[in-house]
Amino acid sequence: MMTAHTTPAFFKQLYQFDAVYELPPAGIKVWILVDYPQDILAPEESLTFLYKILGALKLQSQYVKVSNVRAPLDLPTQYMQVWAFGTPISAILPALPALTAYKPHTQDEIVYLEADSLESLQQNTALKKELWTVLQTL
Repeated sequence: MMTAHTTPAFFKQLYQFDAVYELPPAGIKVWILVDYPQDILAPEESLTFLYKILGALKLQSQYVKVSNVRAPLDLPTQYMQVWAFGTPISAILPALPALTAYKPHTQDEIVYLEADSLESLQQNTALKKELWTVLQTL
């Protein structure tokens, strides 16, 4: 006997959502490099700004690793993108060529992006807009 909760229309209603959610791949999706004195990861206001960017991009913190290049680096075993703020990526990963800021570079299916320091971005609206435009394409 078919009830209201077993009809095809009921099941169709259950699966009508406004958005489709996909689980990100296991491991780190974005590895972020910053450059600050070794005793800190980054100043609080810079981290707050960075987390606003990540929130706007809907990146969950469990899939993001932030590393200070002046501290001993714990390289993630897997990542899909590397963003460097205020430091050249080629200094950390010498196999990469020198990159142009705000121009994504793809190598071995990994996207690399260099940008100005978080402080510079916070103070310069034009740089913020340029970064935002690039990040939305990634």
